Formats: sequence, structure tokens, C-alpha cells
Amino acid sequence: MNRSVTFSMVIVCLASAAPPLCGDELADALIPRAVERLRDAPSPDVVLGLAEMYRAAGNGPEARRVLLQGVKDVNTGARQFLELACWRKLPETTNYGGVIRYQVNQLTVADQTNAWKVVYRMICAYGDEDRAALLKAAARARAPLLFPTVEAERAHFKLLRALGLSRNAAALEVIRH
Repeated sequence: MNRSVTFSMVIVCLASAAPPLCGDELADALIPRAVERLRDAPSPDVVLGLAEMYRAAGNGPEARRVLLQGVKDVNTGARQFLELACWRKLPETTNYGGVIRYQVNQLTVADQTNAWKVVYRMICAYGDEDRAALLKAAARARAPLLFPTVEAERAHFKLLRALGLSRNAAALEVIRH
């Protein structure tokens, strides 16, 4: 059996294990419980997971608000929150320089060695049409090891599991979005 057939069979099996609720119904049922969990036991994982739940439900502005509020309220995790806030904002705008500059500056304060900081600075320079700044940032750039979404997806999965979804259902919900 070739790999694509095996992969297709795995997806069909996983899909058959999907929760009875999906999409908006699942979000409507789980987001209030996740908000309560954040209120009771704030942690970087809950902040990231809740932000991903809002994003998956189509509420990008609320996801961003949760991330930026997490920077203020949770003692650790500012780097992850700011990385993800910048990353998630990229497809929403063509004004890259003006929109994410503040978060990039916050990210610089939170983590001087962050590899994504240079990438975001390059995007800001591109948005400003500042060739000299773009070349300067590119000369210092090193490739980030992981995308900002890796930690967010892990936290999303972990939060869905904590809210009672099976491993398969939680995994499907994460990869579906």
C-alpha cells in the first residue's frame, strides 16, 4: 500500500472520531470554559490555547486581544504571545510597518535574541519601503528554528484536551484550523 493511500485512510479514521460538535458549535461550547480556566489559572499555555480557539472560531481581533492582554497579565510567556501576535497579523494587512512595529518593539524588549524579531524588522522595513533598513536587517538575519505557530498549536491541543476532548478530536480541531 503506498503512503498516500495510507495517509488518506488515517485521515478518514481520524475524521470519523471527530467530536459531535464542530466549528462554531464547538467554539460556542468550549470558549467560555477556556475563558474561565484562564481566569482561574492563568498560564502561557492557556493564553496561547484560548487565542487559537478564538482564531479558529473566526474571531481574529479577540484572539489578538487575548495575546496582548496575556503580555500584561501573565508573568511568563511574553515572547510567545508577541511572536504569535505579529505572525497572525501578517496576512491581515498590507501596512506591515505601521501595524506590527509596536509589537516588534515589545518583542525586542522581551527577548533580545529572538530570531523572529529580525524577520519582523525586515517586514517593517519592506512596508516602509526603506531599502537600507531592509538590507541592514537582512545582513543580521538568522533563520528561526520554529514557526511561532508551533507553541500555539501545542498549547491549543493541550487546552482542548484539558477541556475534555479526546486526543483525536483535539488533534483534528488543531489541524483543521
